[in-house]
Amino acid sequence: MTYDIIKNEERKCIAELKNDLPILHKLLLLLDFNSFLDICGFYSFLKFIYYQLDKEINLDSKIYKVKTLKDTIIIILNTFYNSSNNKNNVDIKINEKLGNNIVDLLPYIEIIPFLKTLIKLELESNVIDIVFDNIMKNLSPNRFKNLNELDWYLLRSVEIIGLVISKIILKNNSHSINSSINSNINSRINNSINDRINDSNSNIKNNQIQNVLNLFCKSFLLTHLTTNIKKDFQNQPNKIFLPLNECVTDDKFVKFNIETYLNCRINKLNDIFRIEQDPIFDLIILKQIDYNKTLYKEAELGFSLFPKEYQSILRIIKNRSEKELLKIQKDLPRNILFKKDTNEIEWYNCMDYLDLIYELGLFNFITILFRYFYYN
Repeated sequence: MTYDIIKNEERKCIAELKNDLPILHKLLLLLDFNSFLDICGFYSFLKFIYYQLDKEINLDSKIYKVKTLKDTIIIILNTFYNSSNNKNNVDIKINEKLGNNIVDLLPYIEIIPFLKTLIKLELESNVIDIVFDNIMKNLSPNRFKNLNELDWYLLRSVEIIGLVISKIILKNNSHSINSSINSNINSRINNSINDRINDSNSNIKNNQIQNVLNLFCKSFLLTHLTTNIKKDFQNQPNKIFLPLNECVTDDKFVKFNIETYLNCRINKLNDIFRIEQDPIFDLIILKQIDYNKTLYKEAELGFSLFPKEYQSILRIIKNRSEKELLKIQKDLPRNILFKKDTNEIEWYNCMDYLDLIYELGLFNFITILFRYFYYN
């Protein structure tokens, strides 16, 4: 019974990613099933948390909800960690532990796949601390004085993604990673020294992978925020993901005020004011796009650290995101304030199977097609 409940939730988390981000779902089919399922569970966990917060109407209630969820999930995890060792017969042991606590877990049944991932990866409960501490910090700021503040916000928002995904990569691809490490080690080194070198290099490589993932996710998040300035400003708490020091300038006609400009532009009011201010807004967005492209270039330098499947996924997302930024540049940045509201970057909605064949090659496309039915 418990096993069926858990498997049902795993199928649900796969369906969630498939429905919310269909192209990302297809790209992740390049991965082995364990990695694919772990990432789907992670996405489902984050979605569950933010869905709970969206139901709260004010900042105080959101803060209370964050603290409650954090304490509850940590208690659940500690119960599993303290019960017995997880290294042997992992799935059986986790199913038993979940089964023994299934009544308490019913309100949190949607996050069971991610709890299994945390236990399998042997991550401590401080991972949950990091998740909720970052969420708590991100609840309050809605303005950013300069690029450094915005940059810090981005890094804080994505660091948990880099941590978890790097652990998933290391856990499920340890053979290929260790092989690349061992290729440079003299085979005549005695076993004890060799083991120590392997452990050291594995830790170094894992840290490098995590850093590259953080940089890449930060780049991708900035692209998302740039394309969704209108939505973020219109909805509570009316965030402006721009360095405001860059938004204060003396013009020949009028002093530029970003909030007044956004209100006028989105509501299509004050034509004269809008015409005078458009070039300033365009320059601000273009400067942010240039910074975004620099981040992508820096992240791409580390793609070679990843297994080839991840390299393909990262490169497609990077190329598509840069095309989205280029489109904003060509169409004039001010036009992003008139685009239709969406939860996804535009290319997620328009990329089709022909694009996948062209960018991934026929073999990888066939792999995706086969696993589309097998994994689901």
